[in-house]
Amino acid sequence: MNSINSGFNSLMTPSVASTLKASSGASNGIQQSAQQDDMVQLSANAASELKNSSKSSSRETMYMPQLKEGVMQLIGKVKDAQAQGGGKIELNELAQTFGAELTPEQIKLLKARGAVNFVKTGPNSGTFSNSGDKVKIPSDGFNLNIPKTISGKYEMTNDGFNLKFDPKNTITASKLIFSVAMQGVDISSKKIDVDMEGNSYDYTIMLSNKQ
Repeated sequence: MNSINSGFNSLMTPSVASTLKASSGASNGIQQSAQQDDMVQLSANAASELKNSSKSSSRETMYMPQLKEGVMQLIGKVKDAQAQGGGKIELNELAQTFGAELTPEQIKLLKARGAVNFVKTGPNSGTFSNSGDKVKIPSDGFNLNIPKTISGKYEMTNDGFNLKFDPKNTITASKLIFSVAMQGVDISSKKIDVDMEGNSYDYTIMLSNKQ
């Protein structure tokens, strides 16, 4: 997921780095107030840069054949849930499709939240949701943040399924003052396409070795 980290690094301009350094060294109320104003402006500037990043696409491609077996099992479980009108999938099974390398402790935290509920609403579609304690997963120089509630819609495809997250209840990737939201994941037997806020942060995971 270097595309996400690279995207954050592109926002870390000299002025941003300078203000962050000054903010951390503020020693009195006046300085702190001024730095807070600067941080608000930086957040606005970062949001503008993030919006502008959607004008260009630089999707990263990674090769992770080790995920193939788990992904195939996941697709089978979602298909079964759809056929039965609904079902439950462990959150850590979905998290693997984001390419995150989960530690045993992180898997434990995700399992503690309970399963993701899939509910069929149409012949090939439905909704999904999961609620619990917030979880932060460090990954490649940034954090994946799972909020108290994640939810959205899913749709079955010829070779898998896709998830479309509710913008108000989605996973985010963050680094310092910057944050980008996960918009959707398209999962198939050959690859996983992860769409983040701003095209510069999108990435694809190939479930095979690089040719």
